[in-house]
Amino acid sequence: MDISLNIPVLFGFLKVSIAVYGVNPSIDSPVTNVTALEGNTVTLPCVVKYLGEFKVVWISPSSVALTLDDRSITDDARYLVERPFSQEWNLNIMNVTHQDAGQYRCQVNTVPVTSKTVNLAVLVPAKIIKDISSRDVILKEGETLFLQCNATGFPQPTVKWYKLQLGQKQDIHRSGDVLIIPNVTRQTAGTYECVAYNGKSDSKKTRVIVQFAPKVSLLSKRIGQNVGKETILDCKITANPPSDMYWLKGNTNLDTPNKGKYQMRLYGSNIDNTVKTLSLAISDLQKDDFGNYTCYARNSLGKDFDTVLVYDYAIHFTTPASIDTSQTNLQINHSKATGLSADVSKGNHYMMTSSILLLYITMVFIIF
Repeated sequence: MDISLNIPVLFGFLKVSIAVYGVNPSIDSPVTNVTALEGNTVTLPCVVKYLGEFKVVWISPSSVALTLDDRSITDDARYLVERPFSQEWNLNIMNVTHQDAGQYRCQVNTVPVTSKTVNLAVLVPAKIIKDISSRDVILKEGETLFLQCNATGFPQPTVKWYKLQLGQKQDIHRSGDVLIIPNVTRQTAGTYECVAYNGKSDSKKTRVIVQFAPKVSLLSKRIGQNVGKETILDCKITANPPSDMYWLKGNTNLDTPNKGKYQMRLYGSNIDNTVKTLSLAISDLQKDDFGNYTCYARNSLGKDFDTVLVYDYAIHFTTPASIDTSQTNLQINHSKATGLSADVSKGNHYMMTSSILLLYITMVFIIF
């Protein structure tokens, strides 16, 4: 014998039924925790045994009925009841969002209500909001570098900073949304990468350009060469922005006159093109070509120069061995001369002493 009580619940959709079969409906477990990745389809499980004529309904975190038995009763088409087996009343949520997270209830209209709670956590992958994060930066030596990396996600992502060196990611041991480097130098320049991570990761690269005045350096300050030969002068220039570069002899710019005598070549020597070599080739050296040559560089932040002396190798060349020999002969002659003077001095002293002694003996003999 069945006894049915009609009680209006859940907006009039449910009828509370009591079936006297000796066994009441049961749900698999009181609480289940489910984690989903935003954008995926998530399944909230609910297994009901001995349902009989009772009804199953899914309730949202905001206490809104989503389904009745296997039918959706909401305008949101993302909710669907899935029943791979007769006792399963799983709720599928398609394209799940962070706003879908919360406490869902699978209920059977018994008295009292039989209910199961499913706690849904939605993982939102880490994402860097590039529009409000730092773009490429240009600053001068001595200024302070500020880089910002705005990351969202759930749970809140952690942010770490790296610097790319020759294609390798180098950990600079800085973390947080903001990177601050005071008093930057030219070595600070490069590409920096922020990485946001909360189980999923996102990254963004930012190029840092540091500007500075030119620095001129020469491999040698003195170069010797013979008349009629060719010599090459190399000058290394480090500058950013790029500088005006040229060689001078006296006050004459060698970039334009006498192209046959002088030839300049410019070479780049690093990735960011801040280091260059300005080479000056001087052909068929003549006497008036010897002298000081100045490498000069100038940009908007300053200037620098350095000078090398080109001298006649034949005139300035002296054999070290001949220098040593002359010094040795000088010392020997000096020693011989000194010894000779000493011998003469000693002889004169001896002869004088003998004469005085002889005179003394003669005087004594006369007296006695």
